[in-house]
Amino acid sequence: MKTDGLVCLNAKANEAKRHISLEKGGYMKNLGWLGKESTRILLPAIFITFMYLLILRQIGINLIFLLAGFFIALIYFAFCWETQMQKYDDLVKQPVIDYSNEKIGIVFIIIFLFYFFLRIIVGKELAWQAILSLNVGLLIYIWLSYFQIKYWEKMNHKTIYFDKKYGRWKKSYVIIERK
Repeated sequence: MKTDGLVCLNAKANEAKRHISLEKGGYMKNLGWLGKESTRILLPAIFITFMYLLILRQIGINLIFLLAGFFIALIYFAFCWETQMQKYDDLVKQPVIDYSNEKIGIVFIIIFLFYFFLRIIVGKELAWQAILSLNVGLLIYIWLSYFQIKYWEKMNHKTIYFDKKYGRWKKSYVIIERK
C-alpha cells in the first residue's frame, strides 16, 4: 500500500511538472528575437539614424551642434550609467516597471524651445539644420543604451524580453537565464 501511495504522489508530481513545462514552453515560443528589449532599442536606432543621415545629406550638417549633441548625450549617459544598470538589476526582482516619473518630456520641450530660440536668431533654414544636427549627435545616447543592455545581459547571463504594456507608462518584462 505504501508503494501505491508513492506511485500516486510521483504521478501527480510528474503531471504538475509537465503542466508547468508546457506553460513555459508555450510562453517561450512567443519570445523571439523581436521580443528582446535590446532589439526594441536597436531597430528604432537604425531607422532613426538612417533617416537623419538622409535628411542631413540634403540640408547639410552643422558640425558645432552635431558635436554639442554628441557630448551632451555622452555626458548624460555617463552620469546615468549606474542608475540604468540598477534598473536592469531591479527587473530581475520585479519585472513590472512604471516609467511615469521619467523626464523624457522635458527633453522634448527643451529641444522645441531651443528651435524657436535659434529660429529667431539665425533664421528658419539654419535653425532646422542646427536642430537636426543636434539630434543626430543626441542619437549616440540610443546607441549607447543598446550596448549597455547587451553588456548587462552578457555580464548577468540573462536576456531581457518585453512582455506586456499596462496602460501608457507601465511595462512588464521577462528575464530569462541564458545557458
